[in-house]
Amino acid sequence: MYEAAQLLKHQIKQCKGISIYPGSVNDIDQATAKNVVTGDLYLFLRWLITNDGVDVDAESDCSNDSDERKVLCLTQDVIHCTSHGRVNLGLVMSVHHLTGSKQCPFSILWAYCSCYSEIETVDTALARESLAKSECDGTVIPSNITPDTFIQFAADNNDINEETLDGKDTTHATTLVVYQQKPFGPMPRKEVLANHTKKKRSLTKVNSCDEILEC
Repeated sequence: MYEAAQLLKHQIKQCKGISIYPGSVNDIDQATAKNVVTGDLYLFLRWLITNDGVDVDAESDCSNDSDERKVLCLTQDVIHCTSHGRVNLGLVMSVHHLTGSKQCPFSILWAYCSCYSEIETVDTALARESLAKSECDGTVIPSNITPDTFIQFAADNNDINEETLDGKDTTHATTLVVYQQKPFGPMPRKEVLANHTKKKRSLTKVNSCDEILEC
C-alpha cells in the first residue's frame, strides 16, 4: 500500500494543470479534466467506485456518466490535496459573483477554494483578455462564439409587470440571444492576446476606446 501511494504521489507531481490566466469556457468540460489527471490514479479510483473489471483502460469512460464525474472529481481533489493547493476556482467565483460579497463565499468555502486575491487576479485576467480581443476584433466576441462562422441573432422585448396603473415597479428591456452551431471538426486553438506574465488584481489602464475627451 505504501509503495502504491508513493508511486501515485510521484505521478501526481508530474501533472500539469490548466492555465487560468485567462480562463476559458472550453477548459471546464470532462474531456479536459480527464486529460490533466494521471491514468493510474484515475483507474484506482474507478475500480474503487464502479464495478468495472480489470480489463478497462484510462482512455475509456465509465459506463455510467454519473460515476465518471465522481471519479474525475475525486481524482482532482486528490491531486490538489497532494500538491497542498486549493482546488475549486469556479465554485467560489460563482458564489462571489452571485452574492457580491467578499466574506460570504470565503467564510464558507475557505478550506476548499481559492483565496480572494487569486479570484481577483483571475477576474482581472479575464477583463484584460476581453479588452485585448475587443481592440483586435473591433467589438467584444464571447469566448464560446467562433469568428468567421455563421451565427444567428434573436431579439425580443422583456417586459415585467407592465400592466400597472402608475407604471411603478415595471421592467422594460430588450433581450438579445446569439445562436451558433458547433463547428464540425476540432475546435480552434485558444489564442491568448493579452500579456498575462504579471498577475494583477485590478486594471491599471483605461482602454483607449473608452477614454473620456474634454469638450
